[in-house]
Amino acid sequence: MASVDHDAATIERANARRSYAVRPVLAQNFGEQQKIADTFFQAGLLPARVDTVQAQRWDFGAKRAETAGS
Repeated sequence: MASVDHDAATIERANARRSYAVRPVLAQNFGEQQKIADTFFQAGLLPARVDTVQAQRWDFGAKRAETAGS
């Protein structure tokens, strides 16, 4: 049972470090996101290639979508 206690402690520690804060997408992070998307596509997990340059986010002030990298 020690391993079960250890697993629970690990999960509790990971959950304590997790953040659900909403932050804007930064263009500097698109390279890593693109690598992940490409890997998923190559593995057959995505039906089409994702181009992170096309990503958009909602501008709540302007009430419209805008390119995330802008």
